[in-house]
Amino acid sequence: VEAIATDVLLELEQTGVNIIPTARATRLTMDREGIRRLASEDLNLPTSKYSFAESLEECLIASDKIGFPCVIKPVMSSSGRGQTIALNRNDIKQSWETAAKEGRGGVAKVILEGFIEFDYEITLLTIRHLNGTSFCDPIGHLQIEGDYRESWQPHPMDRNVLLKAQYTCL
Repeated sequence: VEAIATDVLLELEQTGVNIIPTARATRLTMDREGIRRLASEDLNLPTSKYSFAESLEECLIASDKIGFPCVIKPVMSSSGRGQTIALNRNDIKQSWETAAKEGRGGVAKVILEGFIEFDYEITLLTIRHLNGTSFCDPIGHLQIEGDYRESWQPHPMDRNVLLKAQYTCL
């Protein structure tokens, strides 16, 4: 997806070309601002604290509000590219520079997120169709220092946790 000019897909769709999944869905796979605002603000799903910044100064202000450690990454990226963890205020300048340089699409904008300790990371592919909603087995992911390394399916999960994740998608 990171090699696709998603803006072109949006233009094509407006001319009547059938894009599957939709151009918007394709763009959201790389657009951290769009997907975060959709999840947190439109769908009211629980998320970590977050803020967006377009300069080092804005990044410093946002990090003070979010706290440390915090994750800083480009708004347009995938697979952990340009992502760092700032342990304190002294790390912000390097994190800003990395995210601004590694982002895709020529966008020098970053998202700062509160750091959350978690047991594992999954993707839950959800398919909506005429007869309802279906779920693929969860896909587990491994990142090391913010860099994507591998995925596998199925990822073993407690059944109640999986059901809660599926319910959130409905």
